[in-house]
Amino acid sequence: MRQKSLLLFALAILLPTTIRAEVWQDPETYVNYEYTLGSVEACVKAGTSSVQAGSPNISGNITILSKFTVDGNEYTVTSIGEYAFSNSWMTGVNIPTSITTINEYAFSQCHDLTNLDIPSSVTSIGKGAFAYCSNLTSIALPSGLTNISESLFAQCIKLTSIDVPSSVTTIERMAFDNCAGLNSVIIPNSVATISEGAFSGCISLTEITLPSSMTIIDKNVFSGCSNLTTVTIPSGVTSIGNGAFQYCTNLTSITIPSGVTTIGDSAFMECQKLTDIDLPSSVTSIGIWAFMKCSSLKDFIIPSGVNTIKGLTFWNCTSLTSVTIPSGVTAIENKAFEGCSNLNSVISLIKEPFTIAYDVFGKSTYDNATLFVPAGTIDAYNNTLSWSYFNNIQEMDPSGIATPAIEADHTRHIYDMQGRQLQQPRHGIYIIKNKNGKTIKVAR
Repeated sequence: MRQKSLLLFALAILLPTTIRAEVWQDPETYVNYEYTLGSVEACVKAGTSSVQAGSPNISGNITILSKFTVDGNEYTVTSIGEYAFSNSWMTGVNIPTSITTINEYAFSQCHDLTNLDIPSSVTSIGKGAFAYCSNLTSIALPSGLTNISESLFAQCIKLTSIDVPSSVTTIERMAFDNCAGLNSVIIPNSVATISEGAFSGCISLTEITLPSSMTIIDKNVFSGCSNLTTVTIPSGVTSIGNGAFQYCTNLTSITIPSGVTTIGDSAFMECQKLTDIDLPSSVTSIGIWAFMKCSSLKDFIIPSGVNTIKGLTFWNCTSLTSVTIPSGVTAIENKAFEGCSNLNSVISLIKEPFTIAYDVFGKSTYDNATLFVPAGTIDAYNNTLSWSYFNNIQEMDPSGIATPAIEADHTRHIYDMQGRQLQQPRHGIYIIKNKNGKTIKVAR
């Protein structure tokens, strides 16, 4: 019986000049692997490896050679080709310092691979290179890497921590998608872009600090991170994308910086433990379903720059007790506050009420909540559908509002009647939002 060769040549991209090597398993079957002269994709020393006819399946610990000789000529191995070891049964791999590039899906679905050290010579790793390595627990990324590619570690369910090198500027879409065991991520300030769904489904992640260089939180970045409790958003962020924090069911608090202008569709949908969120006056757009089923949210002041309250924005926020609608709102879409069964105070600063659909609010709100309206507008509200369905409409009259002492220790935020946040209380009517989440109107 002919012996297996010590050299196995993994899958390569075929270029015009190639050398063919035969790897024998027995006298009747053999496998052909092609590699490219001058830029060999992968050369493997595999004394304990097994090869299946017609398949690059390799098992055990392998070493990728840095050099090899053919016909007296020495060649350097500089890259690992697309799908080179995909679906193999390797348990470990030694990558030489001659390698600069690991191509797409090179080690994808290597289910027995548990850990990996990538040498500092590597500057490029293609998308999905380690995707579905379901037993990978740790990996050291090289210091020269500039981006974490698309789906690089997707579905690496046992990966527990990752340190992103300070050379990285971009984390591409779905890079850590459904890394269910990931509980620690250190992201350096060099990272300016974290793309769509980068950490979606990372159910063990409990907190994260985003780098100061970020300006946009892309859609679905932390979607389904069900144990995420705390997020620090940097001051330079201007937009929170669609579904960015949806289904973060244990998120209790988040601070939105003053430069944010857009809250995307479903951005905080089903954040069931979120009790309080303060949107800055810079916000001009809140998307459909943005706070849908935030069942612990207690009160909400809509920023003064918002002119449309989208449909289903606060649908089924069952703990919501108070909402303030700014004077600049010109449209409230269907079901915006439907299902808010504990809503007892609706403060509308709109001076010229417009018609709204009946289902903007639920029947329990029309029956039980008090609608507070600007002085001199009660008749207009009583004659405008569907505001007129409120059983109790009251004008906001300074003479009828209590003037309690303001205790600094109890005060969380102060707003004027247009929803603009104030540093200090002024004379007139304003709204105080206390640390306990309750909102009161005050005249001074």
